[in-house]
Amino acid sequence: MAFNGSGVFNRLYNWVTDRDNSINIDATRMDAEMDGMATGLSTCIARDGQSTISADIPFNNNKITGLKDATAATDALNRQTADARYYQIGSKASKTSSDTPYTDVDGMFDIVSWDTSGGACTHNLAAAATAGDGYMRLIYLATAGNDLTIDGNSTETIDGSTTHVLSTAGEYVLLRCDGSNWDIISSNAVELSLDASPQLGGVLEPNSNTIGWGKGADIASADPLVIGTDGNFFDVTGTTGIASMTIAAHRKFTLQFDAAVTLTHGASLVLPGAADFTTEAGDVLEFQSTAANTVICTGTALADGLSPASAAAYFHIQDQQAGDGGTTTGTTWTTRPLNTSVSNTITGASIATNVITLPAGTYKLVGYSCLYQCGLSQIRLRNTSDAATTLLGSITEMGSGSQTEHVHCQIQGMFTLAASKNLELQYYVATAQTNDGLGADANTGENNVFADVLIEKVS
Repeated sequence: MAFNGSGVFNRLYNWVTDRDNSINIDATRMDAEMDGMATGLSTCIARDGQSTISADIPFNNNKITGLKDATAATDALNRQTADARYYQIGSKASKTSSDTPYTDVDGMFDIVSWDTSGGACTHNLAAAATAGDGYMRLIYLATAGNDLTIDGNSTETIDGSTTHVLSTAGEYVLLRCDGSNWDIISSNAVELSLDASPQLGGVLEPNSNTIGWGKGADIASADPLVIGTDGNFFDVTGTTGIASMTIAAHRKFTLQFDAAVTLTHGASLVLPGAADFTTEAGDVLEFQSTAANTVICTGTALADGLSPASAAAYFHIQDQQAGDGGTTTGTTWTTRPLNTSVSNTITGASIATNVITLPAGTYKLVGYSCLYQCGLSQIRLRNTSDAATTLLGSITEMGSGSQTEHVHCQIQGMFTLAASKNLELQYYVATAQTNDGLGADANTGENNVFADVLIEKVS
């Protein structure tokens, strides 16, 4: 039967009982009894190490005596090995600003407590070669008021840095020397580099130091523009227009544009003056995401020294002719030729066959048209998409026939378009004039400008 599971060895038979019961000794009973003894002995721990332990052994609060010193990582420790491996806490030293700079000279695993209320303090660590591999030091900031700078000897580092600073009362750091540098074994100071998403418990006080503003990888212009997470400052390459951005909420970031990119104002991309804006190389804009994918421009540093509001989008149109301007038609509103786009920074605006196309928005227009020997005259801006007059110019009177008067009919004003519309500059004259009614050739050798219209998109 061998052991019963509780450490008790039970025999199968009893010699006295067999004798009293007249049971003779036989081979079967003898083998069974001896097999049980063999099984029991095989379950025991052999003193020469032949057997392998197969289960945990409860020592019932007893000691293992005479245990050899541990050498392998999996060896059990005796008291002697443990004492040699784990340093016992030594004496505690208290230091103040009157002791700074203090340099470690003795003690193993000593606690050095600091009071920096009287001024900034420096704790110089012993040279790593002198301290040796395994030397440890606990440094504690008991009373704060100024920084405690822990400095490695010469170029020796503390977790890769030449110094480590304690600034808040109750902070401590446990250092271990590896013979060349120092490692932080334990610290109750928050290491932001180890926290992928640190959260502040109050106002962040930089203590007269700067907060880094990282440069991320360049971003190719696109719509939406995906803002990286590898920095806060990005160069935007390319010329693709941007009307939205992909970014998490509550981020502040800066974009520097390397080329002309049109930014479209809208609910998810709020721009100064509520107006679209076209950048130029070197423009720098600062943004804040007020919600996920919702961004507001909070600051600008433009290459031309202006602001986005003053650098509004414009469309400049003229009628340029090498000779006379052309014949006028009398007593009816007639389309005035406009054949040249001088400049255009309004997205969606164009001129074709004397028709001006403007996208939705609010506009300011200033313009004139030359007229020659046509009598009473007036110009207007006509919305041909809706068959409605948008702006009226002033009435001008000039001579006709043999009288040689050359006048500018003026027009100016503001208007709003709810959607994209086609517009024309039209004139009305009392008297038709052949060949030069729309302007007489000045013979300067340059093109004559017989009409000029400047449109500014306000919003």
